[in-house]
Amino acid sequence: MLRSGLDIPVDDLSVDAQAQLAKELANLQFVERNLLTEVIEEFSSEVTSIGLNLCGGAAQTLNLLEGKISTETAERLRKEAGVRKFSDPWDRLNISDIDELIAIIEAESIEVSAIIISKLDVSKAAALLGKLPGKHARQISHAISMTHHVTPQAISRIGQSLLAQLDNLPDRAFALSPEERVGSILTATTQVLRDDVLDGLDESDPAFAHRVRQVMFAFKDIHKRLHPSDISQITRSINTIELATALAYAQKTGPNATATFILENLPRRMAENLSDDIAHMKAIQYEQGEAALNAVVQAIQDLVTSGVIAFRREEEAAMSSAQTR
Repeated sequence: MLRSGLDIPVDDLSVDAQAQLAKELANLQFVERNLLTEVIEEFSSEVTSIGLNLCGGAAQTLNLLEGKISTETAERLRKEAGVRKFSDPWDRLNISDIDELIAIIEAESIEVSAIIISKLDVSKAAALLGKLPGKHARQISHAISMTHHVTPQAISRIGQSLLAQLDNLPDRAFALSPEERVGSILTATTQVLRDDVLDGLDESDPAFAHRVRQVMFAFKDIHKRLHPSDISQITRSINTIELATALAYAQKTGPNATATFILENLPRRMAENLSDDIAHMKAIQYEQGEAALNAVVQAIQDLVTSGVIAFRREEEAAMSSAQTR
């Protein structure tokens, strides 16, 4: 069966069973045709007599029920049964929050941190290094050069130890961080309310206000966060009149840099048509203008979520802002 290219899940067996199977295969020499026929017939008879093949253990059962039962119930059952959601601890670490990984790295040695960075996906490793202090990031990067002699067994033990640390963290009621939740809410509000809340946060908790601003995305941030080449995508996701309304309202109320940025990076004919529409528009009411701004922002967020476009990195946005000034 193996020689025929069949995908047999041998790795589902225990480590001891896999080793025993390999030894038995190695010991096989000449097999008579009659014996081979008998074995195949017996195997075929056993397979065809099966009426129902159940999941086989708590781990596979919980995987089968993934998405059908609540996350809280699934996690409680896993803990009660002593079942891990990921057989490979690095799969779990790869989907962990950056902040969780930073907390682990700050508590670990440089050598262990180098192994963590080496085992993560490149994009996550880069994001993680980017959030560490420069000296710490340089030390970890240098230590990676000394990881080529680390054995797979050591990697596995380190992964299991790190996973145990994550599993011992208290369960969180919210998937998003506080700043992400506040940022999402403020993104959908009017500019007046947004500024009022942020001013209040500046007074009561400046550090939290700064984190909220970092994750929040509003109409006035478009020229800082979007690539010029992505602007034309917006017109495919929003009504032209609504876009014109947003641009006209922005030109009258403040975020004019964004309106200019959008018009300058649209195809010439489309930009001219929008400019004509804007010139012939009557005075735009507050509610109508804010709704148009939020519609553009929502269209962009949907494009980012679906992977059609991507926000610029912070350093790119800062460089563009400096060039504009």
